[in-house]
Amino acid sequence: APMDLVPDVSLASALKDEGGSLFKQGDVACADAKYEAAVDGLSEQDMTWPHAEALALVCYSNRAMCQLKMHHPELALQLCETGLALPSAVRNSSIVAKLLARKAQACIECDPPRHEDAAETLLEARSRGLWTKPMAAKFTELSQLLPTPLAAPKPLPDGCPGHMPLKLAITEMLNQLPLRNMSSDDLVRFYGGLLQDQIM
Repeated sequence: APMDLVPDVSLASALKDEGGSLFKQGDVACADAKYEAAVDGLSEQDMTWPHAEALALVCYSNRAMCQLKMHHPELALQLCETGLALPSAVRNSSIVAKLLARKAQACIECDPPRHEDAAETLLEARSRGLWTKPMAAKFTELSQLLPTPLAAPKPLPDGCPGHMPLKLAITEMLNQLPLRNMSSDDLVRFYGGLLQDQIM
C-alpha cells in the first residue's frame, strides 16, 4: 500500500503514553480521558490498519482498568467487550488476558453481581491457555470471589502456547517453517490434509 495511506498514529500513541504517566501518578480520571482521546483520534479508516487497531486495543484495556479503579464496573465491562471484539485481539494474547481478567472483575463488581458471566469469562481465559504467568495469580484471585471457585488449570509444559485459534496456530506454524525450502505443492498437500482432518 502507498505510504501516504498508512495512518499516522503518533498523536494517539502520545496520548496513550500521557495516559500511562498520569495513571502511574495516581490521576486515574485524567489518564482515562487521555486513553479515550487516543481512541477518538483514530478514524474508521485508521482502524482498518493492524497497528492502529492494536493501539486502540491497549487503550480499551487501560480504560477498563481506570473505570474499575473509579468504581464504574458497568462501563469497564463495555470497554472490555469492545476490546475483545477487535480482530487484533487474536494476535495480542497478553492484552486479551488483561481484558478477560478486567471483564471478570467488572462482572463481579456489578450491582447485582454477574457471577455466571464472570465464571464464563474465567473459563474462556482457561480454555485459551491464558491462565498462566503473569496473569495466573489474578485469575485465581478472581475465581476465589465466585460463589463456586473454579479450579486452576493444570500447568502446561514449557514452551507450549496453550489453546489458540486454528488459523493462528497454522500461521504460527508456517511462520516457523523454512518456507524457502518448501514448494507450493507441499503447501497444497498440507492444506488438503488440513481440510480432510488428516492434520489435527
